[in-house]
Amino acid sequence: MVLEILNILFFLMHGDVFKTVDVEKGILSSVEVLFEEHSGTLVPRGSSPDVTTSVEISDTVSAPITQGQVLGEVVYLIDGEVYGRTNLVAGSDVRRLNFPNMLSRTFEDWFSLLRW
Repeated sequence: MVLEILNILFFLMHGDVFKTVDVEKGILSSVEVLFEEHSGTLVPRGSSPDVTTSVEISDTVSAPITQGQVLGEVVYLIDGEVYGRTNLVAGSDVRRLNFPNMLSRTFEDWFSLLRW
């Protein structure tokens, strides 16, 4: 039977958090980066393929950011050959910081210092 001679090798699951990146000029200081889709493969039982990944993503992004916006890419290699690619997407919207938001943030920071 096919299922008895193969193992399932999963790399990632849709919606899993890959990392958090800093946001420049946004009302939030960071945004979660998620995997856009599932990715996996079947390998022969008992084999141990050499699985590597190549990640292309910046440590910072500029606002505005929309949920689902592509921020990077992960490339999967099995035994040196490209197996697949998966986009890395923003987990939420981040609006651009404007003057009223900056003023509000300044007052919040100032009043939090007075609480001591």
